[in-house]
Amino acid sequence: MSDDGFQPFGYRFEILTNQSTETLKAAIRKKWRRWFDTRSGPRGWIVGPFFCLWNSAFDRFGPMVIGRISALDNGSVVTGRAGSDLNGTAYLLAVMVVAVPWLGLRAIAGGLSIGTLALLGLLIGSPILVLVVRHHARQDADPLVRFLQGLASSAPAERTKGKTSVEAVAAIRALSLTVDGTEQPGATTIASIEAALKGLQSDGFLILASASETYMQVAEISEEFIIEKRDGDQNSHTRAVYADDRPGHGSRDGTSFPLGLTRDTLLAYALEKPLPSVLKWVPL
Repeated sequence: MSDDGFQPFGYRFEILTNQSTETLKAAIRKKWRRWFDTRSGPRGWIVGPFFCLWNSAFDRFGPMVIGRISALDNGSVVTGRAGSDLNGTAYLLAVMVVAVPWLGLRAIAGGLSIGTLALLGLLIGSPILVLVVRHHARQDADPLVRFLQGLASSAPAERTKGKTSVEAVAAIRALSLTVDGTEQPGATTIASIEAALKGLQSDGFLILASASETYMQVAEISEEFIIEKRDGDQNSHTRAVYADDRPGHGSRDGTSFPLGLTRDTLLAYALEKPLPSVLKWVPL
């Protein structure tokens, strides 16, 4: 999620993929739910390069994603905004733009009574409150962004013709990133994983998860890191140690690893690449 200050109209996201625009659109249409499917889940419309997704079968007021799918030289990019009730917020502000000046002119013409002033205050104050609520609830649209991430999860595209590679901000499959118990809003990227790892404080931890019981987690111990992963249940929970049985930097919590190796392990897991061969995984 971009952190550009006050964001009542959601946060901006970008997802890159080596799939063509038509392939990605077809994948979205195949996986989304029909409009009147009573189960909660992504559904919506695509018209040309533009699309809109929401969750509920009963209304379109709630978490929503709107955006555009554009072609790149070797793939496509999905850009847009994700937030809470984007269309409802826009509708409310449009009404206020008309209603407040109209009522103000009526009040001036007819005299500023206490009732008129109270109504004006309500009309002005209510949208401000709504915008604050929408800003704080914008992360409710994260599941819709992850839906798009999952469909665009093949190797990220890079811009060509001399433009800077955007691999560092390309979204990584449908993974959530949790830092010290707080799930981070917005798309999980290489850059966000690296920043979270480097920013861990003493005894901090982060989790990369594709499901509640499928994840890799890292805990900071004296400026190094313990690495564990889980593949579905308690029996699959393992911890990393050195494959050649070297002692490494042991602690009461287990073998710990330097920042570079920990970073490589997390990114390999996120990108579904082979984990570093210097590690082996022992059951807990």
